Amino acid sequence: AIRLVAPWVGGSGALDSGNSQSVPAFQGNGGRIRIDCTDNLETRALINKHAVEQGVPFVFCSAQGTRAMLFVIDPRRKGRACFGCVFGRLREFATPASTGVLNTTVRTAASLQAGEALKLLLGEPYAEGLVALDTWELKLETFKVKKNQECPVCGERR
Repeated sequence: AIRLVAPWVGGSGALDSGNSQSVPAFQGNGGRIRIDCTDNLETRALINKHAVEQGVPFVFCSAQGTRAMLFVIDPRRKGRACFGCVFGRLREFATPASTGVLNTTVRTAASLQAGEALKLLLGEPYAEGLVALDTWELKLETFKVKKNQECPVCGERR
């Protein structure tokens, strides 16, 4: 579908459990964007760390039950928060395997995530905050997120 809108855009992906060896190896292959299709906090933290280090945008998305979250991490923009700024204090993150997830939630969240990724690739403005979606209540909200200067991933004092 992306090739219909932007035929010059190429891409590749990997199906992997995501660990401290595979994430840096895959991310070392270049690319202009990282898209999160994982279901665990540790892998997302690793993707974020390497995306920030490489200055590559990362589109985070998570879905549980009837709710989903989406956030664009863009280390190219000074002052923009990363995944660690927002979720760095969490030690656990519910997964679809532990909570279940409504199929329409996954599809809607993935569609929004793909749209934000396409905007990044095309150089268009993307969502500025953390987007929260509830497919049962049909609510979509955006929350402002501030960069954490103490963040061990992107903060000024790292």
